[in-house]
Amino acid sequence: MLAVCLLLWGGGALSGADFLRLESAYLGDGWFEYRLTLAEDPYYESAGIGAVSIPFAGRSQYGANPADWISDGATAGVANWSFGAQQSQGRPYQRTFLARSSHTTFKTVDQAVKITFVATPQSALQSGQVTPVSGLLRLRGVIPCPPAEADGSAATQTASTTLREDLRLTSLVMENGVPKSLSYEWSYDSTVMLEASFDLKNWTQVATILGEAGTTTWIATVPLENAGRFYRLVLIANEGSP
Repeated sequence: MLAVCLLLWGGGALSGADFLRLESAYLGDGWFEYRLTLAEDPYYESAGIGAVSIPFAGRSQYGANPADWISDGATAGVANWSFGAQQSQGRPYQRTFLARSSHTTFKTVDQAVKITFVATPQSALQSGQVTPVSGLLRLRGVIPCPPAEADGSAATQTASTTLREDLRLTSLVMENGVPKSLSYEWSYDSTVMLEASFDLKNWTQVATILGEAGTTTWIATVPLENAGRFYRLVLIANEGSP
């Protein structure tokens, strides 16, 4: 089962699972560092990164290549690395890429860091509507630039991205502090489990919800005040039955 949305009665909702995270930083003396993490998004059975490409003015040197990665110096003004192994990338998977520029000034650019990827959804979620995906993701990052282009941004930046849209809560109805109904959106027919907890560690199943593509509304048929203080929606299957 895949937990995709956490409800805190009276405290709003948390949703979304990071697929990729990036920390980019200027280290000084022209050196730039890019730490990329392939997160363990539970929606995907497997995932991998194939290449990293960054606009890199004045590139003069690469640092030591991360394990299983190869740097490419053929194109000026760009820092490129490609994955050179056949084995899968177990998650969480993290690698750090280093490159040096003749420029010691920098700027932060949206969508500067380009990452190719491939990902396969969990087998329980694979249907006629869900298939393996691949493509290009772009993340904000610090990159070298001539002094005239420096923007005064912080030397370290973090960014992350999701690869899919999670369940999205659209309404929550409370009565005397107890949840009575909720509505959520999901792009496909689905089977969702509502679970409850008092401590965010031990979870109890409350109800199975059969959802339709679009908006689904669930109404409690039994009092929930003794079920827990925290609730979460868990995607069981990307179809209308378990």
